[in-house]
Amino acid sequence: MVVERSSEKWAVGMGRRTAASATQPLRAD
Repeated sequence: MVVERSSEKWAVGMGRRTAASATQPLRAD
């Protein structure tokens, strides 16, 4: 599925912490 990419972009706009928590810790800079 292409949900990881969408989640990553949304994470960068909203917040990597929230996105990382909601999804998986793909990239926790």
